[in-house]
Amino acid sequence: MNRAVLEGGRTARAAVGRTLTPDPDQEVVMAILMHATMPGVTTEQYDALNKELQALPGDTFAGCLTHVCVAASTGIEVYDLWESKEAMEKFFTVMMPVTERLGWSAPEQEPTQYEVYNHWVAGK
Repeated sequence: MNRAVLEGGRTARAAVGRTLTPDPDQEVVMAILMHATMPGVTTEQYDALNKELQALPGDTFAGCLTHVCVAASTGIEVYDLWESKEAMEKFFTVMMPVTERLGWSAPEQEPTQYEVYNHWVAGK
C-alpha cells in the first residue's frame, strides 16, 4: 500500500489497488464504495443477518475494508468499502441466500456503487 504525504507531513494510505504513480503495465483494481438503502429493515433484522453471516465457514467478509450501518427512520442504510467489485459481488452471492432464508424481501432498488479514487484511514 502506498502512502501519500499530506499537509503537515502526515501520511495516509492511498486507495486499495490505486497507487499515486501507477505502473502503466499493471492492472489497476479500483476499490468500490457501496451504499444500500433498505426500507423497512429493522436493526433487529440486521443483527440477525449479521449473526448468520458471521456463523458461516470461511471469511464471509473477505475484501470488505469498512462497513457502516445506520439506523434511519425508514429502515437501515449500509455503506461498505470493498477492495474490488469482485469481492463485493462474491459477498452478495453468499449474503442473498441468507436474506431469503430469513424472509427478507428483495430490495426495491439495487445498491449504488462508486469507484473510489482515494481512501485513507486517519491515524494509520
